[in-house]
Amino acid sequence: MRANILLFVLGVWLLQQRGELPDLWFAVSLAPLAFLAWRLKAADAALEKAAGRVLLGVSFMAAGFFWAAFLAGVRLADHLPADWEGRDIELIGVIAGLPQENERGVRFDFDVERVATEHAVAPDRIALNWYKDRRDANSTLPELAAGERWQLTVRLKRPHGNANPHGFDYEVWLLERGIRATG
Repeated sequence: MRANILLFVLGVWLLQQRGELPDLWFAVSLAPLAFLAWRLKAADAALEKAAGRVLLGVSFMAAGFFWAAFLAGVRLADHLPADWEGRDIELIGVIAGLPQENERGVRFDFDVERVATEHAVAPDRIALNWYKDRRDANSTLPELAAGERWQLTVRLKRPHGNANPHGFDYEVWLLERGIRATG
């Protein structure tokens, strides 16, 4: 059983080495392989039993691979379409986590409950910056608190990070936190 768990983990790791996600229809074609492995493992002959173990191991590896592919596909499907980038979108949602104030404004994560702009699409979680008016030194922003519900008009963009291979990867960091747009 431990070998099958390790093979499942190997399948997940193999997906991480790919540059793109596979078509998930291919996973359905592996179902007969798993059934055959189960039938061979239950057989009496030693050769058939060994073949069944090998096929079962391959099935566990394929299950890990396609399980990780499915979860990655679900995460990547929640994104901001390119044609809504830079356009005003009215959103209703909740401030997620503690807002972080700085000298220019406030940063916070926003969980979108509903998109009020007709035909607009927005990801479930976005990172927002609310800036003070640069022309007015005395301008203030409203007090924001975690859990408050707001209706905001935002201008979003898809996250982009630097191409420095040994530096901080902002885009991956946002993806890990479930944030698929900034604004």
